[in-house]
Amino acid sequence: MASEIEARGSLTFYKSGGGDGLDFGFTSNMTGAKSTKVKQSIPTTEEALQLGEVAAGGLCIIKNLDGTNFVAIKAAAGATPLIRINAGESAAFRLHGSASAPVAQADTAAVVIQFILLEA
Repeated sequence: MASEIEARGSLTFYKSGGGDGLDFGFTSNMTGAKSTKVKQSIPTTEEALQLGEVAAGGLCIIKNLDGTNFVAIKAAAGATPLIRINAGESAAFRLHGSASAPVAQADTAAVVIQFILLEA
């Protein structure tokens, strides 16, 4: 079966009488059969994301369930933060195949994130 994965969304803003936005969407083939859906507590120190059976790469959506604090996503331990997910926000992206051990780190206090990672 082709195009087993579908994502759709938009980013729009309105300010001072003006605005702009961009819709996005894509379909993709699921290259394998593995997926991981996890709810994970992230401390203020680096914590490896629980990737499960999805070894490296793949499509990922991370949602920060905390009401106050942001969480940073890094490609690996000791790396510079690459993605910031504010309280209540989500981020969707494709992990590079070389990112086999990404980590997360909460800012001021521990947060809970939920994420899904698809082998794609």
